[in-house]
Amino acid sequence: MLENKKEAIETEGGDVKLNLGSLLTNLAEQVGIGEDLAEKLPPDAAQVEILKSDQLKTAQDIAIAIKGLALVLSLLTFVVFGAAIYLARSERWVTVLLSGIGLIAAGFAVIVVRHIAGGIVVDQLVKTESVKPAGEAAWSIGTSLMTSIATTVIIVGILFLVAGWLASPTNGARTTRRYLAPALRLHSTYVYAGLAIVVSFYFLSGPTQGLRAFLTTLIVAAMAAFGIHELRKMTEEEYPDATYDDVFGDTKDKVVTAVKDANIPEKVGEQASKLRLPEMRRPGGESDADDPGAEAPTKAMAVSDDDARLERLERLGSLRDKGILTDEEFAAEKARLLGGDRT
Repeated sequence: MLENKKEAIETEGGDVKLNLGSLLTNLAEQVGIGEDLAEKLPPDAAQVEILKSDQLKTAQDIAIAIKGLALVLSLLTFVVFGAAIYLARSERWVTVLLSGIGLIAAGFAVIVVRHIAGGIVVDQLVKTESVKPAGEAAWSIGTSLMTSIATTVIIVGILFLVAGWLASPTNGARTTRRYLAPALRLHSTYVYAGLAIVVSFYFLSGPTQGLRAFLTTLIVAAMAAFGIHELRKMTEEEYPDATYDDVFGDTKDKVVTAVKDANIPEKVGEQASKLRLPEMRRPGGESDADDPGAEAPTKAMAVSDDDARLERLERLGSLRDKGILTDEEFAAEKARLLGGDRT
């Protein structure tokens, strides 16, 4: 009726009537209960007066105005956000962050207001309790598009939050930008192509593909492309020569170092036990150190002991070169060996 589709609407004598007879005929043809069913109805039956013709004109004007406002206000919202972000200059990331918070708050506000208003409207218009479930269902169906739009606004707000955080000076954002730098610098064409694919998929899979949805999606895509451009400039200033080998090579080295550090205490104990010479015992099973009357080592044994120490030092050096021992651990073991009692 509001879109001036008059298949079941008649305007006679200044009155707007809904002709349920034509609807009944269509239904009868679909379910196969007889095509002449509507002819059996009296001429004045199934005629429901809806409004006066001047009221219909007012309702149609309001519908047109709502559609126009929906388009203008949607575009104006993103234009204002874009102007604020552009004028922010050095604090753009804060403005983007606050814009995201505003969009998320607006989306949740619409969902809450729809839920509260639904109960009020149904209670005011439907006085019969048995009919209220039908009224609630009608309200839910009639305002379902509002929920869909609010959900889209919340998703866009979340993207704004992510973009604002990514441009922030926090340590986490800096690390993320470092990982993104090679892709933005070396493969920017693929990044923009990926954005185009995502935007196209979102628009085609959305609930509506009208002019408002198309223009809104186009503006959001343009803002996203501008954000990628600014992020690319930022990463080029911070990490001008970043490559995949630099970024992911450092990560690999850190992981390897962490694994080695976790195993060093056990390995040091094993290597130290291997480097210690076993105590010499006599056939009786007693150690030379336990016998106060044990003879002093001969010159040949002293030479052999020096060779053993030299061999241990060489093994320590090899362990250090392989990265199993740190410089500090190597120095400590070396001092222990060289400071030992040679007598």
